[in-house]
Amino acid sequence: MWLVISFIRLSQYNAYIAEEQKNAEIKFLKAQINPHFLFNTLNNIYSMVYVKSDRALEAIEKLSDIMRFTTYESQKDKIEIEQEIAYIQSLIELESLRHSTSDFIDFTIENQSNKKVWISPYVLSPLVENALKHAEISNEDKIQIRLKYTDVALEFIVKNKIGNHQKDEVGGVGLDNLQKRLQINYPDKHQWKTREENQVFTALLTLQLHEK
Repeated sequence: MWLVISFIRLSQYNAYIAEEQKNAEIKFLKAQINPHFLFNTLNNIYSMVYVKSDRALEAIEKLSDIMRFTTYESQKDKIEIEQEIAYIQSLIELESLRHSTSDFIDFTIENQSNKKVWISPYVLSPLVENALKHAEISNEDKIQIRLKYTDVALEFIVKNKIGNHQKDEVGGVGLDNLQKRLQINYPDKHQWKTREENQVFTALLTLQLHEK
């Protein structure tokens, strides 16, 4: 009986340690997100201030809205998908201010669910951030963003023409971070593919979802 009780307690302790290690790694990965995004965004705003763009103040205000999301929502295990979509739209609006146009983005959403859909924060936005960073900004070769989801599954595709002096890095900070978080939060419930063909970079993410 003593051996059985000891074994049960040891198993519970090992499970507890594994869960704590998982939580610690998630917190570490989330901590990497904000500095990476902030560094890129501040560079963009610096460029606007440098050329004395009248859009600089609006960009700072938009950044404030975005940081409000990253400060509070990033601490949650799950958020409503509409919150992640709103965050992505804010990223696009901020980039549009820098280029004085939004015609370089084609963002379509197909919602086939009549329920609330919950996802881990920052599982979609890194693909958009990557495209905004590396794309050839052009009205002719638009960044293509497609999101289709139900309450049980999600498909997200982002395509962009790679800029002449840019290179999409599959192992970069943002995408590498995303891959690790997908392995933790969606083990055996996600597919992640990237492809580069004819100077077009494509990222495809599919998730099996579950209700909160």
